[in-house]
Amino acid sequence: MIAFNQLFKTTRRRRHGEGGTVRSTFINVGFTFEGLTKLTPDADQFTDAAFKDGLHNRSASLGDPTDPNAVGHPSQWVIGGAHNVPDGVLIVASDDPSHLATTVKKLEKNLGHGIKVMFKQLGETLPGALAGHEHFGFKDGISQPGIRGRLPQFPHEFLTQREDPEDPNKGKPGQDLLHAGEFIFGYPTQIGQPDPNHEGLNLNLGETAIAGPTWAKNGSYLVFRRLRQDVKGFHAFVKSTATALSQSSPSFAGMTAEKFGAKLVGRWASGAPIVNNPHQDNPADANDLDFEFEGKDAQGLRCPFAGHIRKTYPRDTERGSFVNESATQTHRLLRRGIPFGKPMSSGCPVSLGRLRGLFTDWVASFARKTDTIGDRGLLFLAYQTSIERQFEFVTNLWVNNPDFSDAGNGHDPILGQSQDPTTRDRSIVIQAENPANNATVKLPKDWVIPTGGGYFFTPSIQGLKHLAK
Repeated sequence: MIAFNQLFKTTRRRRHGEGGTVRSTFINVGFTFEGLTKLTPDADQFTDAAFKDGLHNRSASLGDPTDPNAVGHPSQWVIGGAHNVPDGVLIVASDDPSHLATTVKKLEKNLGHGIKVMFKQLGETLPGALAGHEHFGFKDGISQPGIRGRLPQFPHEFLTQREDPEDPNKGKPGQDLLHAGEFIFGYPTQIGQPDPNHEGLNLNLGETAIAGPTWAKNGSYLVFRRLRQDVKGFHAFVKSTATALSQSSPSFAGMTAEKFGAKLVGRWASGAPIVNNPHQDNPADANDLDFEFEGKDAQGLRCPFAGHIRKTYPRDTERGSFVNESATQTHRLLRRGIPFGKPMSSGCPVSLGRLRGLFTDWVASFARKTDTIGDRGLLFLAYQTSIERQFEFVTNLWVNNPDFSDAGNGHDPILGQSQDPTTRDRSIVIQAENPANNATVKLPKDWVIPTGGGYFFTPSIQGLKHLAK
């Protein structure tokens, strides 16, 4: 996979950004705990309690609806609820749709009568100007951790390329390199306490990540969440709230839907971080990782304390209940999600063929043309070596916690859910220059709704051979 990615990038650079010259299709397989118990007698040696419980049994603790009639309740899920837990998952990925379809057809034929396909879902990159974006219109998957180490077959090549030869601890500018054990079993992990002899991230080797069985080395836990997105509801809220804020106080004069949306997410539609671009979008900074929150925005005037990217990856935050940046890096996720479903409006913004003003144009398009029919959202996929310490920690202690990082600043407005099982009420505080003028904005509904998923273990090729014996 790494060798293919390097070849693909090299070819793309030589063709000045044109794609389509190198194609390949990849298959990955993962198993739930229930599935592993049918394949091997040592499945109980896995030590992650969340993995063994399964996502459907942890759903309520993640803030998912507890009302059995609610769409987000596990009893309503299209896959992964108590009534339809799969034994495994097959992920087939390709940059060639026809080859993808052919591969899936062959797999279904070769599975035989011993395996039943319970559910299929097509995920695909959004078209046109929305390529690389999710359905709300924001560029996605930007802040990914780098991984330390070299390729065994190419010992002079790094797993994550270092763009600055003077900084061996970064991949891209602002991208910390982490020990592989955060994502792959059998390797050292990060240390969550600062190194008294070194400023910044603790670079020392932590404990080796062990899944349980010896054959699980080089495997990883995969969290899958099928997240439906209420695009129309989200954009209607953003537009109306931006107007209300701009009229409510001089502190928020000139608040546009585009800017308010950027505050909720922490990035403009192009991906440019609002911390570095507080007044307007700047597509030239779309892939910028090189920023901190405390250094430029300690008061939360640019990116609110409850803004999505500030909740999910607090970077250098050291306030309130938060300890230090070294601890942050023990809760990272290697995300590999992809959208599903067609864009909300087929005529806009895709036809605009541009990113500047994308968010505003999309909001305005609802008055002209909308497609409210269809199921759309994100297939959230993330790899880690501890579901409890990584995915569930981020969800429960950061995203859903209205007191992280500072008390009373609210929930992540994109993914956050109420920690109170008796209510779905959520809110976010939008900071003003004078704290007395801060605005507490009620979040009237869930715009991201869980509709399926599961906790899986994805073995290495050697692990698969062990299971096949």
